[in-house]
Amino acid sequence: MIFAGVQDPIALFLLIGVVALIFGYLYFRKQPEVDSDELPLQQVELKLKGIFSPDSVRLKQNKPVQMLVHRFDLEPADEIFEVSELELYELLPAAHTTVITFLPKQKGRFKMILGGEQEAGEMIIE
Repeated sequence: MIFAGVQDPIALFLLIGVVALIFGYLYFRKQPEVDSDELPLQQVELKLKGIFSPDSVRLKQNKPVQMLVHRFDLEPADEIFEVSELELYELLPAAHTTVITFLPKQKGRFKMILGGEQEAGEMIIE
């Protein structure tokens, strides 16, 4: 006997089999895939060295955005970033990462401007 006091070894093996099946089902079942539309925050990462990389950003309307801008340029000491139609104005210090959060409320294509005059990329809100 495997366990002292067990009267019916067949019942013990059935019990172990049922527990193994339940464990196997819970462990190996397919997990549902998370749809990107269900995520509460859009995250975008941009690198800036003269121009943005990537030079185009796609976002969804009415969904909060967290944009990380890694600036590698050393000159000028501060660069002004703006998307005037969306009322985004941010100061980007040299050799620094800046976090910009906003809620895009209108659809369209918007120019990302550096220094008040240089077009550095495009923001597309769908």
